[in-house]
Amino acid sequence: MGCTQNALGQLLTSAAQYDEALPLFQHSLATRVKVSGPDDATVAESLTNLAELFRLQGKYEDALQVRRGHAQLVGEGDRE
Repeated sequence: MGCTQNALGQLLTSAAQYDEALPLFQHSLATRVKVSGPDDATVAESLTNLAELFRLQGKYEDALQVRRGHAQLVGEGDRE
């Protein structure tokens, strides 16, 4: 679940259509959390894509927040 939105978000990101990609990544993330739970690898993938989108937009604080959330999700929170 959320795979199609994530893939389309990646395509739009590669075409620098960031505003169009954002809601797709957000929907993909929400769907994946709901269906698979927050610890699933697909959720981590969605978080990574969302952080990268924010980075490409120059929204570094947003990217960092998502990255920190991702690190906690995969158990890296104690290393930062």
